[in-house]
Amino acid sequence: MAHLPDGEAERLYMENQERSWQGLHRVIERRRKRPEGLSESLIEALLPVIQRLAESPCRYPESARGLANELNGILAKVYV
Repeated sequence: MAHLPDGEAERLYMENQERSWQGLHRVIERRRKRPEGLSESLIEALLPVIQRLAESPCRYPESARGLANELNGILAKVYV
């Protein structure tokens, strides 16, 4: 099952200065080019989820914990 660790959620939240789903998508795309941090399989799982969130009325979370909860809740349903 895909899972975003709290520490990674914190880093993603801090890197995403836009505080938007579109901004998060760009941050993760940039992470794809770096060898450290998120695994390729987690990146592949997150990108379509975040794209769907960007196209939905779902608001971007106000904290890193909220971001982790939102994404992990979706990942748990999608990757059972």
